Amino acid sequence: MPRASSSSRRSRRRRSLSGGAGQVALSTSFFTALALVFIATGTVLSGEPERAVERGRVLARLDEFTRSGESGVHAIPAFLRLPGMLGIEGEGARFEPLSEAELRKGFCTSSVAQMIRHRYPNDYKSIDDAEPERRVLGSHPEYRDQICDLPAWIAAAPHQVVKYEITTTPASGVPFVLAWLGAAFVTVGVGFVTLDVYYRMLIRRFAAAS
Repeated sequence: MPRASSSSRRSRRRRSLSGGAGQVALSTSFFTALALVFIATGTVLSGEPERAVERGRVLARLDEFTRSGESGVHAIPAFLRLPGMLGIEGEGARFEPLSEAELRKGFCTSSVAQMIRHRYPNDYKSIDDAEPERRVLGSHPEYRDQICDLPAWIAAAPHQVVKYEITTTPASGVPFVLAWLGAAFVTVGVGFVTLDVYYRMLIRRFAAAS
């Protein structure tokens, strides 16, 4: 009898150790799976953040402002006082900065007579506006449509000389903190569902055994 009792105790001890090891392995697998769920969900939700997009918007063009006649005899000083950055518009809504000091060396006007006086400063100072037009336009008809005389190193037409602003469109996507907070909620939910299913199966097993 003592030998049988001792053998029984050793058997129960082995089963207890075996059951404890199984529970440790099961717990480790459970938490490892939850960690993988958390990492995978957080990675998917956060993704690769999109960059903010910068776009240029034209506020005013030198030729249009000059033809409007709002600036008086010389349009460039008034144009420079307009809001926005000064630049040259290129392809694809790209802008190259332009120095105000360089643009001030040019001359823009909506008056044909004033443009002629600018090109021939010593010839038509004290005569009526109609006289320069009559004398010059016959041999130089291109002056009729010329509104600006820009320095040669400004490689742009008056229509390309602009005042502009840069607008920034914020990057879209789920913010980093919210993405991982959402991953935590998903992981907790998966954990609760898994434990619920596990304990339901365990209860059924005990019920069937009894």
